[in-house]
Amino acid sequence: MKLFSDFPDGSRVWIYAADQEVPGHLENNVQEQIKNYIRHWHSHQMPLRATGDLLHRHFVVMVVDETSNAVGGCSLDDSYRFLRALSDFAGVDFLSRQYAYFQDAQGLVQCITLESLREKYRHGEINEKDAFFDTLADTLGSLRREWVKPLGSSWLWRYVSA
Repeated sequence: MKLFSDFPDGSRVWIYAADQEVPGHLENNVQEQIKNYIRHWHSHQMPLRATGDLLHRHFVVMVVDETSNAVGGCSLDDSYRFLRALSDFAGVDFLSRQYAYFQDAQGLVQCITLESLREKYRHGEINEKDAFFDTLADTLGSLRREWVKPLGSSWLWRYVSA
């Protein structure tokens, strides 16, 4: 299934990754809060054509098709306040940028600090072929095609190759 199939590849994307998995008993509630927020998300008093979801119980992904209305600074500030409140509700931190995310051998998302990334690489716990999530994807097309990529092809490689 194509992610957010009703939106074009050029749509803007924001990915907010939690420092730990959203607890299972809160997952549906978190998804509903995201969808409710997105339904009412505006920029310059105009509704945004937007969607969003919680993926892999770690990632809040917000998508906006800016062909009809662009996201402004105030609407981004408002989304940041929403994510802070959602973090508090779920007991996770969606706003920290100090983590890297990869899929383990069982396909589960693992979260490690950027500081420990180099150490884990040096000790052979991860390698350049391991699948890492690119949390810097900024368009829906790049999310669809390159969200999960080998560490060696990721911007994260600079943390282990230096």
